[in-house]
Parts: sequence; C-alpha cells; structure tokens
Amino acid sequence: MKKTIVLLLVASVSFSSEGILVAQTSTGYRPMSPEMQELAAYYAQRRKEGGSNSNSSSSISGWNYWDASYPYAFISVAPSVMFVSSNKLHFQGESLSSENITMFGGMVGAGLYFNENLRFSLDVGYYEWDKTRPIGSIFGYAVSLKEKYDIVPIWFTADYVLNLPHDFQFRIGPTIGVTMAELKLTASTSAGSASVSNTDWMFTYGVNTGLTWQFDEHLSVGLDYRFCASTGPTFEKGGYTVEYGTVLSHQIVLSLGWRF
Repeated sequence: MKKTIVLLLVASVSFSSEGILVAQTSTGYRPMSPEMQELAAYYAQRRKEGGSNSNSSSSISGWNYWDASYPYAFISVAPSVMFVSSNKLHFQGESLSSENITMFGGMVGAGLYFNENLRFSLDVGYYEWDKTRPIGSIFGYAVSLKEKYDIVPIWFTADYVLNLPHDFQFRIGPTIGVTMAELKLTASTSAGSASVSNTDWMFTYGVNTGLTWQFDEHLSVGLDYRFCASTGPTFEKGGYTVEYGTVLSHQIVLSLGWRF
C-alpha cells in the first residue's frame, strides 16, 4: 500500500483488506496515525449510531494533510538576514576589536522528503556587507577604508519533521557544510585608491529549526532560524594578514517552497 500523509479535512473511514484503519479520498486510501484513527473511529461510530451510510463524508476539524507519496522532492527560494560575529580579529598579529555585522541576502535550495518525519535539503546562498570608515591621514590626505564581505554558504540540513494540525510542520535538525568568505579592502584618498582582496573557505556546522505551512498541494511557506559556527577565515595578501576567530551566525529565513 502506498504510504502517504494523513491530514484530511473531509474523509470517509473504512478498514483495508489488511485490517488497517484507512482514510478514503479522491486520490485513494491512506494509512492513518493512531491519533487520527481515534478521531476517525469516533466519527465512524457517530455515523453508525445515526444510521447514515458508512461511506458518507464527515469533517475532521483542524486537519488537512495533502496526499503525498514518499519520497518526494521540493525546491525553495528564501530571502534572509544573517547576524554575524567573531570572538577575535587579528591584523598583522595584533588583536583588534571586531564588530557584529548584519548581512542581507538569500538562499535557494532543493531537497527530499524521505518519509513523513525526515527531510533532507541542500541550500546555497549569497550575503554581502560593506562599510566605509575614516582611518587617519597619509601625507596630509584623509584616508578612508572600505571593508566589503561576500559570503557564499553551501549547507546540508537533515530535519526531523513533526506534522501539526492546520497544515503546519515543525522541523529541527543539524546543519553542516562549507562557507566561502571573500574580503575586499579599499583604501581611498582624494589622490586615488588601492584595493586588495582574498578568499577563504570555512567549515560550518550548526542547528536549524523552523515552521512550514503547506498552503496547498504544491505551495508552502516557511520561517526558519539557523544558528551556525564556522572556523575563522584567514586573508593574506601583499604581506598583510587578517585573521578571524570562530565566526558565529544567526540566520532568519523566510522561504517559499514548491513540492513535486
């Protein structure tokens, strides 16, 4: 028997040839969870006592699970914001104060619902941040320094999925992957400017949790929070070295998903 999700607003209840309580919909029969079996048995008894036809429909309030044959694939697009901090910053071996930064960007992803309680996803994103600040003067010229960071996360997440009433799903699971970080420094004066840039890759790990609402058979909306830690990047260029400690990030993601 095909294994499917169980959430229905309207269902007819009967026993399959194997003696399993199932729900009948326009797409066929599906096994029911123990909780839904109790609810469906209650309505079946109500119909029996009322003398109605055993195949008539009855509302099971609050539940509306869309039919799904596992496994099935999905894609998503997600604008998001990332709050990033590091526990140390060294420039040429000297310790400097590091600041918390807020990066804006987004992620695109693809994944697989392996069964009703397990979901895998692979996400790729892009975030950027830049800031210009004065750093003093050289030969009478005021000097400003522009720092620009580009971040490309490539993260894999395995979520445990808990199905909830009203088409909601709660998800939680570990995240692991790599993150590319590019730093570009541009020193500018009224006489001209000079730039250096370099790229480093960071190992990233963390945890993701979120809530998904299945709008209809294909479309879903999600809100996720992800906390990650990354090994600190090191940038070396032209004899200069910029070294960061462990990088912590808090990511808030609003996603739009499509199920196949």
